[in-house]
Amino acid sequence: MTMVPIINIFCIQTINDSLHFLLNRPYSIDAVTMADKAIRNFNVRDLSFELLYGIPGQTEHMFMSDLERILYYEPEHVTNRPLVLQKGTPLYVQVKEGTVKAMP
Repeated sequence: MTMVPIINIFCIQTINDSLHFLLNRPYSIDAVTMADKAIRNFNVRDLSFELLYGIPGQTEHMFMSDLERILYYEPEHVTNRPLVLQKGTPLYVQVKEGTVKAMP
């Protein structure tokens, strides 16, 4: 019996490097690209992405660019959700201190 994961979710949030850095994410889109290629080599077809909107400094154009690039991977599912500032995260502290302005 072959074991195959049912869903593979990449929580990308954004592909924009400056926004990715602001969110303090420890991985790059290049790592996701390599992971995607590996997954596709194993014929896993349930590929999902989660994108965030409302990231401080994010424009509509940036979000649409992220979406276009994600669609290149032909995912079976894409979730779009708003950024929620989590207490205790570096971004939460930056917004609280006023060094980063939260989106309205």
